[in-house]
Amino acid sequence: MSMRWSRGVCLLSRALEQRLHGLPAAAHAPRSLAPAAADRGGHGHAAGPARNSPGSGGGAHAHRAWSSSSSGGSGGSQGAPEQGGGLLAGGMLAELRSWLRFLLPGKYKAVYYPTPLPVVLRMLQLAGVGPSDVVYDLGCGDGRIVIAAVQQLGAKRAVGVELDPKLAAAARRAVAAAGLEGRVRIDEADAAGADLSDATVLALYLSASGNRALLDAVAGTLRRGTRVVSLYFEVEGWEAALLARDTSMGVEVYLYAAP
Repeated sequence: MSMRWSRGVCLLSRALEQRLHGLPAAAHAPRSLAPAAADRGGHGHAAGPARNSPGSGGGAHAHRAWSSSSSGGSGGSQGAPEQGGGLLAGGMLAELRSWLRFLLPGKYKAVYYPTPLPVVLRMLQLAGVGPSDVVYDLGCGDGRIVIAAVQQLGAKRAVGVELDPKLAAAARRAVAAAGLEGRVRIDEADAAGADLSDATVLALYLSASGNRALLDAVAGTLRRGTRVVSLYFEVEGWEAALLARDTSMGVEVYLYAAP
């Protein structure tokens, strides 16, 4: 079995584990992420908690897509409640499309799997996001993590990078719906080429090897001490930089200080 398929099986097992723990992937239609939003299932990053001000699927924080120049799929930074058979079916079809695209040769090196909002918020809280922070989500899916960072945690600014044009467009719509265009930016681009020189917090939802590959790719602009929060997966080779491991939401969230 090729490494790509082996990794796919690993990620699929993680997705199934999420489902068994009651964290289903959310429908992909972004909504406004009010504090009262009852986001129960869903990213990672990917991929984890729901990252939308939009309230649905984004990492996203789930596994998200980034090009071969990059690696996995933040994510990490994301899902809202699934309402109605149509939305559920649409979310499942989008998930299947993402898995097929990941497993076949091509530029997409991560699976889009939305993160539930409670997990998204826990990731951001663990990273200590506050008014002085600039939060980046590499593979931002529908933008839920970057929106939540500003809308829920009061971050100064946030930037989501997403390779998939449809997801990037959905994220921009979610940002506009939340009225955050002045503080949240969505870049449709390969996450491996992101300029992180102003980032104080970086969210990921990829895989252990994917995290490391992406972080190696952006090492030139990633400042030492930047807080890196990853859903589900550790960063290979960063053991000495680990600050915390949290399992309070029933899933692993890792916090690092970039070496």
